Amino acid sequence: IKHFERNGEWRFERICSGECIEEAKAFVDKFYQEKNDPDLANEAKAIEEMFGHYEELGFIGGLLYQSGQPVAFTAGTRLGDEVFDTHFEKALPGVEGAYTMVNREFARLVTAEYPEIRYFNREEDMGIPGLRTAKESYYPAFKLRKFYGVCKC
Repeated sequence: IKHFERNGEWRFERICSGECIEEAKAFVDKFYQEKNDPDLANEAKAIEEMFGHYEELGFIGGLLYQSGQPVAFTAGTRLGDEVFDTHFEKALPGVEGAYTMVNREFARLVTAEYPEIRYFNREEDMGIPGLRTAKESYYPAFKLRKFYGVCKC
């Protein structure tokens, strides 16, 4: 966070509707263009669907800016009375501390709006070692067991 704060003025804004969503969409498009990874196509499609039904699905999101430009995005939904589920979190490559900062600011936003939230579900690490290490650095209160369903058609 200190590295991020030293690299220019910053602000975090809640994504509302209209222009805010369009700016968030533009950021996400830029993120995927810079990544240029075909394995992320399904994820990009899921985020596009989320933006198409943002309010109906009860999403809350935010954009993190540095030096006036968006550098990170996050969005999630409530998952019960005490849990908030962070579904998406993206930061431009090379922006030091952006993931940590967007995570902190989003948690502050959510708990200000919903003081009853006690836990944040950081979702699946997909077996990616760096992502697992990052998620473990937040000292999770507990981990949920995974279950898989099989269709017996």
